[in-house]
Amino acid sequence: MASAVFRRGKTSLKCSTGRQIGRGVAGDVYETCCNSTCRYVTKVVHRNLQAAVREAQLQQAAARAGLAPHIVYSKCGAGCIIVMERVDTTLDAYLSSKLTLTTVQQNKILDALEKLARLRIDHGDVHAGNIGIDLRPWRVRVIDFSEAKRVAKVDVRAQLAKLVGDLRHRFPQSRFHVFEKALKTYDLKRETCDDEGVFVAAARTLVPESVADDDTLLNMWMDMNDTRDCRKVVAKVAAKLMKRRLPART
Repeated sequence: MASAVFRRGKTSLKCSTGRQIGRGVAGDVYETCCNSTCRYVTKVVHRNLQAAVREAQLQQAAARAGLAPHIVYSKCGAGCIIVMERVDTTLDAYLSSKLTLTTVQQNKILDALEKLARLRIDHGDVHAGNIGIDLRPWRVRVIDFSEAKRVAKVDVRAQLAKLVGDLRHRFPQSRFHVFEKALKTYDLKRETCDDEGVFVAAARTLVPESVADDDTLLNMWMDMNDTRDCRKVVAKVAAKLMKRRLPART
């Protein structure tokens, strides 16, 4: 176990690294105890140091918004050392232990991705192993910003689609209804209702089959003769259907 004292201003951290818990192209990750608290990890980067500096900057920006682990020390010379807080687990490990995600938890993951996008941080490698989770309280902190970059506009839909694809492959028996619905919602922002399939798929996000079958929906769509923003068209159809279901006043 290697030990070192890291100094930043008037603050010093006496840290010791333990077993290796991660290895990748960007660097190696080790368990770390600092000032007798074993709630840290150390990432050691031996090459592409400029990318490591950018990684630390973007992770710290996300951490200030509560979206990533805080970095307690970083320094680059012949290599880069980044000491950061450790998350309790990852989404991959969480689901592998036979736990399931509640609606609230799925919304927290989606919210974290959308907040990162508002910071104009494109994570670049969203998958179940990079969604960090703290258990008490249950919160999301994204990890591994080695592929991250600042962009003018983040495509949250593409990131979510990659995450859902990873989850479907790794956990085919699990359900991720919040993510699936969000993907449809993102698609609606791009499409107009000039196709039957697009309209029915959009309508099903608001109108269950118990309220109206496909033929009923398509007849209403044709009567409206409106191919503009799908969200508005579907909202109008849903409002009409709900009005029909309301009991008559006496």
